[in-house]
Amino acid sequence: MKIIFTVVIAVAVLAACSFAGAADVKNPDNPACVPEKRTDWSEPVTKMWIDKAAKQKAADGSIDILFLGDSITQLWMNDKRWPNGQAVWDKNYKPLKALNFGIAADRTEHLIWRIGEGKMIEGLTPKITVLLIGVNNLTNWGGRPGGDTPENLAAAVVLILDSLKKQMPDSKILLLGIFPAFEKSDAPIREKIRKTNKLISAQADFKKVFYLDIGDKFLAPDGKADKEIIRDGVHLSEKGYEIWAENMNPYLLDLLNNNGNGKIWETLKVK
Repeated sequence: MKIIFTVVIAVAVLAACSFAGAADVKNPDNPACVPEKRTDWSEPVTKMWIDKAAKQKAADGSIDILFLGDSITQLWMNDKRWPNGQAVWDKNYKPLKALNFGIAADRTEHLIWRIGEGKMIEGLTPKITVLLIGVNNLTNWGGRPGGDTPENLAAAVVLILDSLKKQMPDSKILLLGIFPAFEKSDAPIREKIRKTNKLISAQADFKKVFYLDIGDKFLAPDGKADKEIIRDGVHLSEKGYEIWAENMNPYLLDLLNNNGNGKIWETLKVK
């Protein structure tokens, strides 16, 4: 029954984007899937990340872990304006030859452009790619009233996964469930996140794509977001980044050192 249900979800998600496997396929009926280049402050940041990748490859010989995402991912890095996870990153991921390509305010359509026409990941061969994307799609922040539906967002995530598989065939992908947003457990976005995560989790085959949802680790027992962890309803404090690292690391290290064959994944495969 689980296999049949997973296939039904996968077919529905693929239909929402109607793509043939290339990252530049456009579907005007689902803006989350239409590659969109940002022409704002993010352009020099993107160039900075690409330049950093070249320097890191030259210095370390390789980039073993690549992080892709929005501001939640970008803020692993130091930003004097906001609490961030730089100290946690330096302790956990700098020794693992990790690279951060997170761009604040990105939605799926921006990431689709970056890894496609934008050539942001061209020439990179990480062993592991960590992907966390989508919360910006589910809000009004992108100028779309009500945000994207879980179905449209999930379809865009599938498109991103397809592009990553094609461009980096030897890289395993750790797809993270979207983290909880807004303080109250009954906030409408919470249900949209749950629905989206259920859809994207069906993409995990635990061979190439591995799915991990650690969202509950950021919440109090009653489901509310602790401001000491999710400081503004979306972004993490340093404590939040510590929780992220603590709960992701066992899985990440198994992917890195054991090719994802550890028993740690067994309980996730049956969910």
